[in-house]
Amino acid sequence: AMVSMFAIDALRQLSFKFLEKPELSDFNFQRIFLRPFLLIMENASSRNDIRELILRCVDNMIRALAHNLRSGWKVFFSILTLSASDPSEKINTLGLAILQRLLDEHLDQLCRLDEFNDHGAESKSDKNEEQKQLSALQRRQRNANAEDFVELCKASLSFVQTEESEHPLPIGLSMRALCHTACYADLIASKRVLPPVSGCQSEDPAGSGFTYDGLSDVEAEEMVLWRPIFDGLAAGICSPVPSIHGDVGCIVQRGSLMTLRAILLRHGSLFSVSQWVVILKQVILPSIQIAAEYDNSQVTKITSESPSVSSLDFLSDPLPLPPDSEDEGLIKFAMLSQSEER
Repeated sequence: AMVSMFAIDALRQLSFKFLEKPELSDFNFQRIFLRPFLLIMENASSRNDIRELILRCVDNMIRALAHNLRSGWKVFFSILTLSASDPSEKINTLGLAILQRLLDEHLDQLCRLDEFNDHGAESKSDKNEEQKQLSALQRRQRNANAEDFVELCKASLSFVQTEESEHPLPIGLSMRALCHTACYADLIASKRVLPPVSGCQSEDPAGSGFTYDGLSDVEAEEMVLWRPIFDGLAAGICSPVPSIHGDVGCIVQRGSLMTLRAILLRHGSLFSVSQWVVILKQVILPSIQIAAEYDNSQVTKITSESPSVSSLDFLSDPLPLPPDSEDEGLIKFAMLSQSEER
């Protein structure tokens, strides 16, 4: 045990020395050098205290050297994603806390907007013209930054419980992760994160530039940033995992639906008609349909949100079907109504 601790500490010290120098463009030395941390985290037989130490090393490196991180972000996001599925609740909590601190303190180092000359172009033609003015190096860096942001979104959404597990995540962590997605949507809308300028595809979900098909090039590039958020929330909506706290059920499902609704209400004007069609057909409608099919729980009560409508308790027995159109009582009622009109 002590040997493992000393080995990881030695690796941490070497990593600090290595990360003190910024990585040159078009190189991925950081990703290669930091990979041992990921391999240890992926080892199912490693002890809890070893995995916890890995997370604390990641936290320390982000705090001290985030300004020099480039390709190393991908390794860190993979480690944080693994922490969401860890059987230890302490590691789950620590992983999400690192993501929260990154969101609060290190977004500027991750987004690196100072590398690009963004003049706030609004129209599609302006955006196309702006992209043509980027150098080849700037295009590669912008694509890499967009890819890092997508991995960040996926890391946060991995804390939303979407599959049944022997070690379910605490509901509080899932709800905090949903709050992260709303922050990410605000970042995209405020152009603190810029979409990629090339390399879009709609076949490989694990590949870079994954977006929706049936869109123009600019629309597809914009949806690269939105897709991990929408897909993650859709997975939360149709999650088969029973998330119950007190007398309230389907908390994660409700929270995912409310978050998606809030994002679309807040930023819906940013999407074109074609993008809205894609969101409806590939996100909203399928997720609600699957959620309805999964939900076989008995409804016992509806609580009204309207001050003018009281809460209604459902009857244990189903209500009778309405009478047939040839029902004698209905015919008499119709005749009576006609006579009164005359």
